[in-house]
Amino acid sequence: MLLSECVKSYICDNNAYLKERTLIRYQAKIKAYIRTFGDIDIKNITQEFLQNYINNCQKKGDTKKVLQNRLSLLLVSLRPFQNFTQFRYVQVEKDMKGKEVYLESEVEMIEDYIAKHP
Repeated sequence: MLLSECVKSYICDNNAYLKERTLIRYQAKIKAYIRTFGDIDIKNITQEFLQNYINNCQKKGDTKKVLQNRLSLLLVSLRPFQNFTQFRYVQVEKDMKGKEVYLESEVEMIEDYIAKHP
């Protein structure tokens, strides 16, 4: 199964419980995953693969909160199709002091804007 199919399956299965705004953000995250990883087979997603992704994003300045949100959607999407325990040691490190951090409301506004203006 491809990564995009896996995440779309999670969204479809939980569509009744998700707000429209959340659905839009999730769709944007699918596109971001594909830009980052390609539409890979989920069998190729390992703990090391995800940890390298997290580490690279942190080096680029992504905050812990943003990375936890990205990681959580990926992991809940993968849960029905892969052994979830293999990802239990993927860690998002604390944000470094002095780093400029967006408020959660600012991140949501940016995500909403990107979703409306691809």
